[in-house]
Amino acid sequence: MKVYNPKMGMDALQVFPVSRAAADQRARRAGRTGPCTCYWLYTEKKLLDFDFMDSSPQENILNSLYQLWVLGALNNVGGLTDIGWKIVEFPLDPPLSKMLLMGEQLGCLDDVLIIVSMLSVPSVFFRPKDRAEERLRKAREVRSQLLDILKTLKIPLTSCGYDWDVVRKAICSAYFHNAARLKGVGEYVNCRNGMPYHLHPRSALYDITLLKDKKKQKKEKTTMEEEMENLWKMKAEAERESKEKERQKSAKQQQHVSMPGLRQGSSTYLRPKKLDL
Repeated sequence: MKVYNPKMGMDALQVFPVSRAAADQRARRAGRTGPCTCYWLYTEKKLLDFDFMDSSPQENILNSLYQLWVLGALNNVGGLTDIGWKIVEFPLDPPLSKMLLMGEQLGCLDDVLIIVSMLSVPSVFFRPKDRAEERLRKAREVRSQLLDILKTLKIPLTSCGYDWDVVRKAICSAYFHNAARLKGVGEYVNCRNGMPYHLHPRSALYDITLLKDKKKQKKEKTTMEEEMENLWKMKAEAERESKEKERQKSAKQQQHVSMPGLRQGSSTYLRPKKLDL
């Protein structure tokens, strides 16, 4: 960059850090007076060794690269794939951009576009009402901007109607790393790393899941109560039969004691003989 050097008393070319926007602007100036070709020369440097102004831990950078690779934005050598080149065109988080592109492939882009627009702003389910309306307005603005980018990329809008399974597939294609399996009442476990998850109280599934769990517990409790009641009935019946047998046995023993002249196994009573004295 040409700057004035007061010690030398003349202009001099000095090397300064430059942003990508400034480099693009200077490249456009190259052909003002005649045909020209602009060459950019960069120092070859690995990403992990790059001197960022606000550097992040190396573990975070590696995890970010892994996430981009899993999303299909990077190939095995760290270069951008065809999907990756499209993802960088959207001012969104990579998963949201991937969701849009999958919406195009699955034929539900218009439906996914609404979801992405709503996820790009703070929650619209907010009180007071004026704040909710403000966020809805921002969501419409985001949708309008994304629609312009889609038109630039010549990606047509498509809708799946009421086939919500297709929309779910588009969402899962971007947020599959959040997939979890049910473990207990309102508790989930991440399928990949085993971390425990819980439904947020503001989630639409929160009340539904708790209601299902309560009904399930109530049903299980009712079944258990019926089994316990049947066991108590069987036990009471067995005790009643046992007492009845004991009562009958006791009655027979008392009958033998009160009639000593009665032969065993016979109903004939033997009278004692009279003695002639």
